[in-house]
Amino acid sequence: MGNRVVADRRLGSAVIYAPGRILHAGGGNPPTSSAEVINLNHAAPAWRSVPGRRFARRQMNPTILADGQVLVTNGTSGPNFNDVGAAVHEAELWNPTTESWTTMAPEVVGRTYHSTSLPLPDGRVLSAGSGEGGGVSYENSQFTGQIFSPPYLSNADGSPASRPAISSAPSKIIYGGSFAVGSPDAESITRGTLIRLSSVTHAFNQSQVLYPLAFTATAATTLRAQAPTSANLAPPGPYLLFLLTPRGHRR
Repeated sequence: MGNRVVADRRLGSAVIYAPGRILHAGGGNPPTSSAEVINLNHAAPAWRSVPGRRFARRQMNPTILADGQVLVTNGTSGPNFNDVGAAVHEAELWNPTTESWTTMAPEVVGRTYHSTSLPLPDGRVLSAGSGEGGGVSYENSQFTGQIFSPPYLSNADGSPASRPAISSAPSKIIYGGSFAVGSPDAESITRGTLIRLSSVTHAFNQSQVLYPLAFTATAATTLRAQAPTSANLAPPGPYLLFLLTPRGHRR
C-alpha cells in the first residue's frame, strides 16, 4: 500500500465513508485544505487526491450523515497546536459521489481542540465543546453546543421535508442474513444506511462507520435487506438505522 499523497496530516482526521473506503483530510502545521481517499477493496490500494476544501483545518471533526455524505465541522486554520484565534466556523459538506465540497452554515462560536461532532438519531448533527489544553484554560473553554440540520431535512423552500416512518425494526441482525423493517412508506424506499454509534475524541470518531443497505418491498408495509456479511464491514455494536427517499429519512 502506497504512502499518503500529503505526508503531514497531524491533527487532521479520517473517516470510513463506505465499506473499505477512507477519506483523510486536513491536518499539518500549518494546516492544509487538501483531502485524499483510498479504496481498500482494490487489489493494490493507493491514496488518490480529491478536490480540497475551502478552509484549511486541523482539530476538525468529520461526521457521516444519514445519506452517506460527510460533514466537516470545527477546527482551526491557524498554525501550531490549538490556534483558537483562527477557528473555522463554517461547516463543509463532502459528497462522495462527486467528490466535491459545499460550504455550509457557520457556527456562532469557534470549536477547536476537544470539540465534538456526532450524528443524532433524527438525522441532525450535534457540535459541542472545545476545551482546555494547548494554551486554553478551563475557564476559557466552550461549554455550549449547536445543532446542524443537513439539507436533506428541508425542502427547497426551507419547509421541513417529509420523512418515511419506521413502524418496526429488529433489535439485532445477524451477519450474512436478511432482516425486515416495517414502514407505511415501504413502496417508496429502495435504500438505507446503518451508521455505528459515535465515540469522538481528539478530532477522531473511533466508532462511526457506514454500511449501505438496499431495500426491497416485500409487502405494502414491509421492507427486507441483506445484513453485512462480516464484522470486517460492520463491527459489532449499536447502530442507527435510516431509511432514505429522495427527500427524507427517519431513524
